[in-house]
Amino acid sequence: MNPIAPLFKTLSPLATGLLCILLSACTTTPTTEVSAEVAAAEAAYAAKKQIIQANTPLPNDRDGDLVLDKNDICPDTIGKALLTNGCGLGQKIPLQNAHFYPDSILLSESIKAQLYELHTLLKKGCDCIIEIQGHADNKEAPERSEELARLRAESAARFLQRLGISPEKLYPEGYGDVLAVAVNSTPEGRKKNRRIELRVMH
Repeated sequence: MNPIAPLFKTLSPLATGLLCILLSACTTTPTTEVSAEVAAAEAAYAAKKQIIQANTPLPNDRDGDLVLDKNDICPDTIGKALLTNGCGLGQKIPLQNAHFYPDSILLSESIKAQLYELHTLLKKGCDCIIEIQGHADNKEAPERSEELARLRAESAARFLQRLGISPEKLYPEGYGDVLAVAVNSTPEGRKKNRRIELRVMH
């Protein structure tokens, strides 16, 4: 009796067929079921490629990068994704209402909800490092705006770590008030500048 034969009973038909080929451990060729499974997978991928080449959005893949929206951290990246998470190198991961109260580093419920969603995608096997950028407005303790921005980024990083994301995947950095996205002359503008942003590093 083949000593590894019991192992085959626990594997799917496709895995069994591949193991047979790699180990030359089977006396028969892969089953019809395996061939059909492989053919179906190849046909599905070919169909995806045809849709993308025709510039027609796939159902549940609105940016057409072959990464389904449910697994896509950057679901609006047009064209082929550079990373398995659907993002391109250097691309920012969109967050909505990721703002802070003046002189505060406390994460809002909106930020926490979006970071939780991000962590579920990262834990699916994203082999990338995320830069967490912290920002401030120009009215917040000018002598420590960079420190305040850094503490905001670190606060988000700690939250992701508590959810199980490795610190090695996170790079928190503070940018002070130098990268404003809105005018600082109005309360609404300053609110938009007190924020965190996420960027795919590699």
